[in-house]
Amino acid sequence: MNYCDQCRVYVLGSRQQCPLCHTPVPDSDGPPDTEGYPIIQDKKAKNRFLLVLLLALSAAVSMICLAVNLSGAPSELWSLIVLTALLLLWETVGFMILSKKNIGWRLFAQMVAVMIVLMTIDAVTGWRAWSIGLLAPFVIVASSLAMSVIFYINRLKWREYMLFQLIIAMNGFIPVILFWCGLTRILWPAAAGALFSLLTFAGMLIFADKQLKNELMKRFHL
Repeated sequence: MNYCDQCRVYVLGSRQQCPLCHTPVPDSDGPPDTEGYPIIQDKKAKNRFLLVLLLALSAAVSMICLAVNLSGAPSELWSLIVLTALLLLWETVGFMILSKKNIGWRLFAQMVAVMIVLMTIDAVTGWRAWSIGLLAPFVIVASSLAMSVIFYINRLKWREYMLFQLIIAMNGFIPVILFWCGLTRILWPAAAGALFSLLTFAGMLIFADKQLKNELMKRFHL
């Protein structure tokens, strides 16, 4: 890179004249020429490599746990707990946190994933139905409460969240149905979940604006 003594600037390339004063510039040992635009690193490639690495690590952990389980105590498949826990972790990171899908859909998928993990643990440890009779109502109540908060904060987008709020709230009646069918033995968690669902429906009807009430009436054909 040449240097103009009169303008006190470096001249890019192999020009023999300064572009400002048109004075001939002698060859000099200045700093090397650089690109006009900065080099942008491909962050997606790094993230993709890290994702593949973590997937391979998760698969390796699952295979090792399965091999140890089958060689030691094949009658107790505790490796399924590890597998479902890893799947829940990936679902939480990849779908719940990083995904740009509707937050209602992500919250509903997270609720289903958590209940699948709980049912897997219950089945592996000797099915006692505590996963669907005791913990499932609380998972549904927590999901419905989180959806209600999101629904209240983003009231301008109520059409995007209303359907998922109704779906999650209606799931609160499932534990009561399971109790009536004799599949669970504890009533109060199921009753609490159903009561919370009723309060959610009542709150949507009482505190909603006119447009939302009309939409609810159309949904339920009232």
